[in-house]
Amino acid sequence: MGIFSKKGLCSICGKEKGKEISDGFVCKDCELRCGMFITKLGDNKSLGRVQDYTKLIEKNKEYLKIQEERKAIFKPNKEIGGIMFVDEEHGLWSWGSGMFKKKPEGPIYHIYEIVSYYIVEDGDVISRGTVNSSHAAGTKIVINHGSSSKQNCSQLDLCINTTLIPVPARMRMIQSTTKTSSLVYRNSHRQLKDAENFLAGVKLQICNEQLKKVKVTVSTKSAEQPKQADDSLAKIKQLKELLDMGAITEEEFNTKKKELLNL
Repeated sequence: MGIFSKKGLCSICGKEKGKEISDGFVCKDCELRCGMFITKLGDNKSLGRVQDYTKLIEKNKEYLKIQEERKAIFKPNKEIGGIMFVDEEHGLWSWGSGMFKKKPEGPIYHIYEIVSYYIVEDGDVISRGTVNSSHAAGTKIVINHGSSSKQNCSQLDLCINTTLIPVPARMRMIQSTTKTSSLVYRNSHRQLKDAENFLAGVKLQICNEQLKKVKVTVSTKSAEQPKQADDSLAKIKQLKELLDMGAITEEEFNTKKKELLNL
């Protein structure tokens, strides 16, 4: 799409002039209404369709509604590594904000929405792990944090993938050149270790919940089996009575009996 691209009324809102896409036009306002979900369209958004933009706008509406509902009940009572604030009663969490990260700010996530995490230091992933195996394949966890041979670190991030939004929830621990021998660097890694321990606890909690569901399913099936057996025996008894009365033949009786006994 160049400077001579076609312009037309937005196919979504019909109010503003928008840029051309594969089957219509979309204005800047409608692009903004997609929020962070716009990333799902990839780099070349001009190839998107009107229905793609419409779906993303609806997704963003639902996300904003969820955020309003969570803000109304979010009362954090636990601090993780000085970077995460957790409301244990509702299972919600958010990042800390500001230089000293003393208050929660930004999107509010549920702990069960956490899929996986990774820690990036100067472009290298130094640690990663899966939290909810229902949404992600298992990943290797690297034990070591940081490199002993490095003298400086320019960027250190904790990224958490969730089912809530299509982009990672990111906490920047270091964003300017910092000596690896400094208290700031060592403290940042201690905070990250606290966060990893918390995420390991969330993983265990999710696994326990999934195990409970499996046990309930197995228990329900086990309880149903005697009932099904009793029903089959009652039906066989009725068939025998019909056989004795001459209402059905012995061949019909045997065929139906095998069906009821799954033979």
